[in-house]
Amino acid sequence: MLKIGDHPIPLGWRQEFSLDLPSGTSIPIVLTNACTDTVSITSTNCLVLTGGSGGLAAGGDGNGTATLVLPVVTIGKACLHEADQMITASVTPPLPGTYDWIWDGGGIFGAGPAISSAGIPPGGITVRFRPDGGNGDYCEHTTELNQCYRIYCPHGLLAWLCDLCTTGSTVGWCLKHNMWKCSCPCISMNGGGMLAPGATTGCTVGAPNDSCVHHRHEVLCCSCPEHTGLTWAEEKTNMVRHVSSHLSVHLDGGTVFGKKLLVYTFLEVKGRGLSERFGDAMIIASHELHPSHTATSSWTVAAIGLEAGDLPARRLMACCEPTCPERTHSPQG
Repeated sequence: MLKIGDHPIPLGWRQEFSLDLPSGTSIPIVLTNACTDTVSITSTNCLVLTGGSGGLAAGGDGNGTATLVLPVVTIGKACLHEADQMITASVTPPLPGTYDWIWDGGGIFGAGPAISSAGIPPGGITVRFRPDGGNGDYCEHTTELNQCYRIYCPHGLLAWLCDLCTTGSTVGWCLKHNMWKCSCPCISMNGGGMLAPGATTGCTVGAPNDSCVHHRHEVLCCSCPEHTGLTWAEEKTNMVRHVSSHLSVHLDGGTVFGKKLLVYTFLEVKGRGLSERFGDAMIIASHELHPSHTATSSWTVAAIGLEAGDLPARRLMACCEPTCPERTHSPQG
């Protein structure tokens, strides 16, 4: 009598039968009333008998028990969010065995249940698992290896290692902050100096080359929860955070507050009150995502400019009397 799970199957002389079991099956088998009988189990898929005894063990006979296992291997999250992270496979039910990792472009990238992502290009990746003591066949799982666009460029490289993304006219990665230029805190401002009340001048926020050339912001790199709905602005987005009361600042004739200034923006600046100290008429701006990383342009709003030739000359001479309360005097006459 052969019992598979809860299903008893009477055995006759050299009886054969087939079962259709799903992958991932782990089911106990019991052989009873078998003096010298043995049972042979084969499969066109990956299969292993574990814990076999008696007629269910290799070379054994008589009553025995075993567990029939059709393992399944799967690959965990395969979106690379770091420069070097582990890609892990798991087997259900857990079994010892060997793993081979194969990239769809050819080449074996390692063995074992986990491998490092370093050096693996994007594309399909497959893991094959052969259980110890199995029938020699393997089970496998293939998935797409995605590279997170937060750190990888569309050239398949870490952005800070890509010459196209870090140098020349195509630069899109900020090496100072190790971020895409569109989202890094860097901000450029021009303008400042002396300004008469009522006079108008200009100020620029941002730089013409602050947009990303190669970064495909509009495409989600994967379905990971941390990326769902996540998009980046293709162009650096700055905002004015503060304008001194000595100035009025306009963008296309309207207020600048609450406006998103894309890449390179010209602002109209007008003096509206006298400065109390040099450089106290200020415009402060920052990247939209980094309000604490600011840049400042400053003016001194004054009615007149003072040149060196306009200052009255006043000559001083030293006094040699040690008891004199004033050590210098203006010359008399």
